[in-house]
Amino acid sequence: MINILKDVSAAVEAFGAIRRARKRGANRVKIEVKAVKTLPVVTLSYWGQTMEGCLFTGKEWKPVRDVFDSLDADTQRALTFTPQDGRWADRARFWQEQMKPALPPEIYHRAMLKLTHWFAHCVRMRLEAAK
Repeated sequence: MINILKDVSAAVEAFGAIRRARKRGANRVKIEVKAVKTLPVVTLSYWGQTMEGCLFTGKEWKPVRDVFDSLDADTQRALTFTPQDGRWADRARFWQEQMKPALPPEIYHRAMLKLTHWFAHCVRMRLEAAK
């Protein structure tokens, strides 16, 4: 399906080029199709789209960001979604498993305390909203 849409897009672009050439007085128009490779100019991290990215801002929390950056892209993307009800503890355990071996104890304990307080707050807010 994607290839069909690309072909239609290319055909529309070619038609536009032909029309512009005829308006300039051309009798014959040569159309050439070339493969084009898109190069990313900027690669953005998923960090800013996660709740953890909002909690751990500033230089002091760079080690937590480094742990996030070490995760594969699929895991990083999965963390952009808020946990479903009943899955908050799983999210906390995930971070515990990722951060404990990677961070000094002081930063690890402060980070986990901050996370668990925030997760508890989110659960309380959902429970209040459900009433």
